[in-house]
Amino acid sequence: MIPVLEKLLRDERVYSDDGECLVLGGNIPLDSGLFLQKLILESRPNCSLEIGMAYGISTLFICEALQSVGANKHIV
Repeated sequence: MIPVLEKLLRDERVYSDDGECLVLGGNIPLDSGLFLQKLILESRPNCSLEIGMAYGISTLFICEALQSVGANKHIV
C-alpha cells in the first residue's frame, strides 16, 4: 500500500490547503478498497471511471491497482 494511503487510513484525517484538519467520515473502508484493487488486478482494465471523489481514498486504492496493471487513465 502506498504510504500516503496508509497514513490517511491510520490517522483518519486529511488537511486542507490552508492547514485545516478534517476528520475523515464515510470514506471507503480498508477491506472494500482492497476488494476494488482485487477486481482491477483480475480484470486488468486499460482505463476506469469513478463517479464522485470526496477525499480521494477510493481513488488512491484504484490508481495504485491501475498502475500495477499498466492502465493509462482513471477518470473521476
